[in-house]
Amino acid sequence: MVTADIVVFTSAVWATTCTAVRSRGVTVLIDSPVFPEELAAVPKLLEEHGFPIEGLSLFTTHGDWDHILGPLMFPKAPLLCGQSTADRLAADPEDLDSSLRAFDEMFYVKRPEALTLDRLEPLSVPGDITVGDIDISLVQADGHTVDGTAALLRGARVLAAGDYLSPVEVPRLRGPLDAHLHTLDRLEATLAEVAIVIPGHGHPISRDLALKVLAEDRTYLQQLRDLGQDAALPPGRDDGEQQRVHRDMNVPTVEGRPVRGAAGGNLPG
Repeated sequence: MVTADIVVFTSAVWATTCTAVRSRGVTVLIDSPVFPEELAAVPKLLEEHGFPIEGLSLFTTHGDWDHILGPLMFPKAPLLCGQSTADRLAADPEDLDSSLRAFDEMFYVKRPEALTLDRLEPLSVPGDITVGDIDISLVQADGHTVDGTAALLRGARVLAAGDYLSPVEVPRLRGPLDAHLHTLDRLEATLAEVAIVIPGHGHPISRDLALKVLAEDRTYLQQLRDLGQDAALPPGRDDGEQQRVHRDMNVPTVEGRPVRGAAGGNLPG
């Protein structure tokens, strides 16, 4: 629990976060957990803790399959997203299905129903929206992928950063490296208004820790651009899995080569 009105659920895989925000009878649910049991548990837990689920709105920070499973929890809820995410999903709808299928096949996951995105509502980014009385500023956040939107919850001084500023993983690069660096610049400017950052993978962190992670990520990406394979991974985020991401996802992306592995490189090949 971040505050009395902001709760973060963390998936058992990749520490993927799902953030519930409530205010005066309205709930916004940002991103999603992954496993069917987790998806089934969230609506029950929200009700138990007094988060309204009638009229709930979903929001996804980007179009990676592990962040966009909200409709499996609330199929009648609108799914808000940045225009870049709507464009990405429309341009290659098979990518979402194939990546989810690759994960489920690898881990023998059986889902009771198929994911559908028929309630998608694209938003202009940058921009500001109000859901109930929850004020959200939308920040362009591409570079991890070709799409992306971070959500600044102004009243709570909380930033839902999507797949940036993670204390547990290195930047995963499937969009342009320079775009990722520009996103870090935008997020750094935003952090002046923030007390807590909720990354897409990991756990809520303070602004000071977020600034430290941001500086380390910037140094890593600059070295990745200049040194390629020889770039140094950030301290504490240099275990075997992060080395694989560096070697099989980030280096090939920068060099213009195909990414190795399944589900866009998120799984070993």
